[in-house]
Amino acid sequence: MRLGAFVHLIDELEMKGLVGEWPASMNVALCVSRESCTPVVFHSGEAEEVLDRVSERLGLPVGAFAATHRVEGIPYRSLLFSEEQELHRLTLESPGLVEQARDHAINFAFAQEEGLDPGLVTRPAERSTEPRSWTLAPSAEDRPPAPQPAAEPGRSFPEGYRLLREEDHGALLLDVSIACSEDWVSLSCGPEEEQAIHAVEADSVALRKDFGGLFLPHDAYADLGDDDIAFRLLLPCEAFPDCMLDRIGAAGRSGVATVTRDGIFVSFGEAVSAPKPVIRRWRLPVAQRAAALVATSFVFSALLGAALQAGLDGRPAEVVSALDGAVAQHVAD
Repeated sequence: MRLGAFVHLIDELEMKGLVGEWPASMNVALCVSRESCTPVVFHSGEAEEVLDRVSERLGLPVGAFAATHRVEGIPYRSLLFSEEQELHRLTLESPGLVEQARDHAINFAFAQEEGLDPGLVTRPAERSTEPRSWTLAPSAEDRPPAPQPAAEPGRSFPEGYRLLREEDHGALLLDVSIACSEDWVSLSCGPEEEQAIHAVEADSVALRKDFGGLFLPHDAYADLGDDDIAFRLLLPCEAFPDCMLDRIGAAGRSGVATVTRDGIFVSFGEAVSAPKPVIRRWRLPVAQRAAALVATSFVFSALLGAALQAGLDGRPAEVVSALDGAVAQHVAD
């Protein structure tokens, strides 16, 4: 309701995270109006034609509806994290969506093998049936809370905890550095010279209730890859309360980032302490030190001999004075 009519694209990678058996190279353009949602499945090779199909489903010319990704000539609308999660839920509830995507993928492959226009092979079949759409659910304010599924006997966990899932084996735990500048909070991982820099929008930064951590959804940053991850995410300071900015401080903090299919969870670690100054003593080179030692020993021996000779001649005061002078000179050398 806040955004009006718009299209939300869910690519193959995101769909595989939502539906494990999702066919390869298939994507979803979710056509959203004030009354309903209509998913349009399309192959990656049909990306240039998908806006025309969205226009047909919404009944609006291209440019009269918005998009949640940046497209030239189309108004851009950003989504809140909660809104995106609601769209994903609606997508999963679409009847027969996986079967429709499989049929489309098979028809597209057949058209390519036979040298036919994929649009002529795939789209007539879709038009022969009623568009697969469903009515939007009431807003969170109007909708009663959904009943929680009953926990298994003996399986009671605190909020935020759950059993291991198969996809959890692909998660990563990374040591990160968190620093604060005038405009940005930077989240860095890996060697600085190898870091890929990504700026994150303020409305994509979700804060933990106790301000002890944060969450970034998967589409808030570019694909970080799987190997040798090195990145620096720039988060606007306006997305953080003053207490979190003060806790990070100018010196920064360490942290741990958990990278999952849903996004990145970040928890704060210890404050970064300033390095202790290194005191460097000035020393002569080895050759010069050896020469100075020989010279000092020679002078000390000469002074000591003079003092002993004075003692033999019956001049004890001169002995003490000579010895004091010899020691003082040796120490100075």
